[in-house]
Amino acid sequence: MAQATGEIHVDHLGLVRQAGQLYTPNARGISPLHLLLSSRLYNVDAFDELLSTYEVPSISSFQSCVDSHGRTLLHWACYYRRDVRTLNLLCHLCSHPGVSDIYDSSGYTPLHTATRFASEDATRLLLDGVRGDTHGGEVVYLIKPADARLSTLPKKRRRCLPIHLAAQRSDASFVDMVYRHMRATASASQKSDAASGVKREASVNPLLERDSRGWTPLMHAIRHVRKAQLTMMLAADEEEEGGLPGVSIDVVHALVNAAASDGTTPLMLGEKKKMPAPYEPISILSGFVFQFSLLFV
Repeated sequence: MAQATGEIHVDHLGLVRQAGQLYTPNARGISPLHLLLSSRLYNVDAFDELLSTYEVPSISSFQSCVDSHGRTLLHWACYYRRDVRTLNLLCHLCSHPGVSDIYDSSGYTPLHTATRFASEDATRLLLDGVRGDTHGGEVVYLIKPADARLSTLPKKRRRCLPIHLAAQRSDASFVDMVYRHMRATASASQKSDAASGVKREASVNPLLERDSRGWTPLMHAIRHVRKAQLTMMLAADEEEEGGLPGVSIDVVHALVNAAASDGTTPLMLGEKKKMPAPYEPISILSGFVFQFSLLFV
């Protein structure tokens, strides 16, 4: 997403000069609100003041928040890694429960954008959702929690889940957040099915989810030389500290031996990375393979 430009200008305070037209898009489908979010001089206080001063037009505010490429204001905020306060303001502005799962024309939801561009605040908020009032003991969401099992839908690139994008980031906390959310969602679904008597196939551990090329999150971490993610994914939680819950020795064994659609394995992918020890992914994986060769004979 390139820096937005157009006939609507932003002054040095981050205030839109045509403030009365906050929701009016230009020829490219970009409104002053979009320009504010993309400005290098962005100021959350000024943003809050503008939203409080100028009322939302009579047309659907949700429709007003989508540009010509199908990107909502949440997509923009995730791309530019805006703070929690900004995100909450946008969630109240675009209070459409399903906005967190809307695809833009490039095939990305706001959660995909947040994990792809390392927006930690946005990733956490989208996974948790934004709660509104409680009615009859039930929580009503302004923005429901994003579905971390939705794949990207790009026209040319391979399809993948948020956890694959998270594995590429330099901060291992992204993998931890998305993984725990996927586990919790699967557990809640299983309890709901059990209560209603519905029988479904057991869910796959999130670390074993494949993208359209058959790559696991581990392979994405190796491709981007993310040592912290490697260590986290390969630590069986029964034995190692710093691991992820539910990652048994069987899961780690399956990860190390998983082959992509073209036959590429994590070890083969690691060998392509000519990095000096101890940062070379293959040196980490080799130790695990040796351990498992003794356990699974």
